Amino acid sequence: MQNLLFLNLVNITLPIEVKLMNFLKDKAFSLDQKQIDLFQKFYTELKFFQHLFLTKKETEKEVVELIEDGITSGTLFLKSAPEETFVDIGSGAGFPGVVLAILDLHRKIILVEPSAKRAEFLRHIVDTFDFQNRVIVREEVFSFMKERIVLFKAFAPLKKTLQMVKKYLPEDGVSYHFKGPLYEKDWDRLSLKEKKLWQMKVFVEYKFKNQNRVILEIKKKSTPHILKNINL
Repeated sequence: MQNLLFLNLVNITLPIEVKLMNFLKDKAFSLDQKQIDLFQKFYTELKFFQHLFLTKKETEKEVVELIEDGITSGTLFLKSAPEETFVDIGSGAGFPGVVLAILDLHRKIILVEPSAKRAEFLRHIVDTFDFQNRVIVREEVFSFMKERIVLFKAFAPLKKTLQMVKKYLPEDGVSYHFKGPLYEKDWDRLSLKEKKLWQMKVFVEYKFKNQNRVILEIKKKSTPHILKNINL
């Protein structure tokens, strides 16, 4: 009976793992064997620790889709992203920070996660994956803000996120926001006065599961420009 149960479990999980492997081997992503192994390991860790509610997604299929979406967006993002340290705020289960750390095996990344439970999981990932001190975990959300490049995915509405960015990000800093198809409505929730503080553009646009998704690049406008708008 135990052997039969084991076989049934294998039959259930195998198609998902095969699907993930096929995706990882897609030539469009140019992943080497080390990266493929790390993504498979990441999937295994996410499955094992899923009971800790590290992600709102509930099924193995959806966990795979999170990884696939992360690889798709991350590959496009890294093609034009600045060659600087990334700070992933509210990293949660490692999206997008851990995915980017695997895609770019030389990039320094700071994973910021205020939840002690999730931060402990991220430390486990960093130690297990041997990122060689280029990936670190912090729990203090804005105690690090000397870095210029910050990333947000499923963190908060833009209005709330940009209030934080305005307070803590350096004047020459840049924030990148991984968003779904309703990003324009999210942006429109800002008041006209708030919008005048920011330069926003679509940095990456792509489709995933027939759904339009974007990465927004948002910078502070220069002080002279802001003063000019106010005087008007």
